[in-house]
Amino acid sequence: MKIAVLSDIHGHLPALEATAEHLTRWRPDHVIINGDIVNRGPKSADCWAFVKQKRQHEGWLVTRGNHEDYVVQYLQNRENPQTLDDFNPISYWTFNQMGVDAVAELAELPLEQSIFHPQGGEVRAIHATRLGSRYGIWHYAPDEEVRKQIAPPPAVFCTGHIHFPFIRVLDQTLIV
Repeated sequence: MKIAVLSDIHGHLPALEATAEHLTRWRPDHVIINGDIVNRGPKSADCWAFVKQKRQHEGWLVTRGNHEDYVVQYLQNRENPQTLDDFNPISYWTFNQMGVDAVAELAELPLEQSIFHPQGGEVRAIHATRLGSRYGIWHYAPDEEVRKQIAPPPAVFCTGHIHFPFIRVLDQTLIV
């Protein structure tokens, strides 16, 4: 089974489009967009529209990351956003660029996705960890800390968030 996992797109439409072209040629069985589709980059609305279309027509699985959460917080606080403790002008700009309906769709995204291999074993994708969308796994983190972050342990745990690639095996779990 071939699975492609992308994360931390951050509104970078040309990179997303180029990667999607590669996926068309590679033809994975599943594609998971593992959070942070939006925010920071200039084309968040376009990136969300692209991923949404792939989700609807090609079955791409999508998770919500911390940057979706940063933008979603303005749904409840759009009248006076500066009152938020973690007000961020970039996230607020992204909120306004995307519009209320698109941001409401982001709010509905699940925090995790799982694919189960027919012969057994779970591939679980979470933007950061089960402890929260801002609590990433680092390659140097102590084993006991990582066990808590992925519990219960799947066969494969796919994460993003830290913008640093690594592969690690812990007990019987492959962490990517």
